[in-house]
Formats: sequence, structure tokens, C-alpha cells
Amino acid sequence: QYLKENIRYAYFPIGIFATGLVMAIIISILDPDATMKIVTNIALSFQEKGLYDVGPEILSLKIFLNNVEVAVLILFLSLIPFVPIGLLICFANGLIAGLVSAVFYTKTGDLILLFASLLPHGIIELPIIFYTATIGMIIWTKLTLSIFNRGKDIKVSLKRVVQCLIMIIIPL
Repeated sequence: QYLKENIRYAYFPIGIFATGLVMAIIISILDPDATMKIVTNIALSFQEKGLYDVGPEILSLKIFLNNVEVAVLILFLSLIPFVPIGLLICFANGLIAGLVSAVFYTKTGDLILLFASLLPHGIIELPIIFYTATIGMIIWTKLTLSIFNRGKDIKVSLKRVVQCLIMIIIPL
């Protein structure tokens, strides 16, 4: 209901994510070597976090905890007025997804396998990131407007945000 009342805010995170994807495609076309270096660094960071050395249960738990951390970070950064910093996470997700997809497709040449690999993320993870970032945009906008005495009471919005976090975002 909260999102339905504020659906216009959803266009920003989705547009920012799409911008990251487009930039990734441009980067991968213009500089395939840089793309490979970036993706290699991402893989190394996963290795440093021990994500390759655990079983599926622990990996699933780590991914879940990471996603909760990202959601909370988006919401927390939305409390910083004037600059919507939380949207950078959407951009980074789009950029990383695009770069990794470009390298994957370059290495395999298999578009069906690429889409099958992205499908689990597209069903749950991305919509929740967009949902969280949309709520973050609502917080950011109302907070920024309230500073100029042009918005509504932010306390009501924060109560609803906590409800969304506990009832929707974390479970999904």
C-alpha cells in the first residue's frame, strides 16, 4: 500500500539501475580489457570474503545477510538530505550486473545460459532492491522537503518504512 501510494518514486531507482547497465555495455564494448579487470576484481573480493569456500547453506545465508545489509544501507543513506546517495547502490548494481553479464556472454557466447543465470536475481533480488530504493527515495524526498518546511511530518513515513523493512524487505 505504501509503495502504491508513492509509485512515482519507483522510476528513479529503476532508471538509475538501467543507466548502470547501459554504461556497463558501453564500457564493455569500448574497453573489454578494463571490463575483464573490473570483473576479476569483483571475483577476487568474493574470494576474499570466502564465498567460494563454503557450502550452499552458508553461501545462501551470506547472500541473505548481504542483501539485508544492502537494504538497510540504502534506507540509512536516504536519511542524508539533498543528495540521494542511496541511489548509487542501484547504479552500482546495474553497472556490476552489466559488466559481469558482458564478460559471461563474451566467454560463453550462450545468451540462454546468461538469462538463466540472471533469472534468480531478477525474480527476487532486483525487485527488492528497487522496492527498497523506492522507499529510500520517498524518505529522502520527504526529509529534504521537510528541511524547507515544504513536506509532511517525516515520523509517519519512518514508521511505515520500518514496517516495510520488517514485513516485506527482510523476508523477501
